[in-house]
Amino acid sequence: MSKGIIEIVRDVVESASRNVTIRLDGGGGDVLEMESPHINYLFGNAQYMKDMLDVKSVGAAGFWNPQEPKFPLVHLFTPIVEKHDGADYELRATVSLLIATSSRQDWSNERRMMSSFKMVLEPIYEAFMDALKHDTRVMEPYKGFFPHEKEDNYSYGRYGAYTERGEKVSEPIDAIVIRGLELKIAKENCRNYKR
Repeated sequence: MSKGIIEIVRDVVESASRNVTIRLDGGGGDVLEMESPHINYLFGNAQYMKDMLDVKSVGAAGFWNPQEPKFPLVHLFTPIVEKHDGADYELRATVSLLIATSSRQDWSNERRMMSSFKMVLEPIYEAFMDALKHDTRVMEPYKGFFPHEKEDNYSYGRYGAYTERGEKVSEPIDAIVIRGLELKIAKENCRNYKR
């Protein structure tokens, strides 16, 4: 049985984490460079993401690996509507994701731009899109480009991120939100075709 969108995106996140370098703002001008950082992967609705971040915040034994920080994080929003309507591919779907990193409420937008977006989020976004392009299960719709909308959200860090039910995420985050990402999954016997 072939893998579905949730598993394929997980594999793409793992591939991206092996091929990215991020820089973490340690405060006071200190910057820590990290090659191949662990990137947490979650899927579900916004409430599930909040719940899992809250669980990790209080240190639930056995669920999270204490050696792996909760950020950076890629979250795939579900449910996903898979369309099985083409003879030349397995399925297609339009998905939304969030790429997040820990932030501070007192940071200015200028500091957020540098410390969160340029040093962490943009490199992960670029590595994710590159890994997606190189995954043979995912068909490229437009010569290596996947249509989507990208939003750099500066307000989550200052004013908070909220679930559909109005519950606030337990800590400030900065995030890139990807909406309308069109994915078409190749049939298993067609995965090594020339694109």
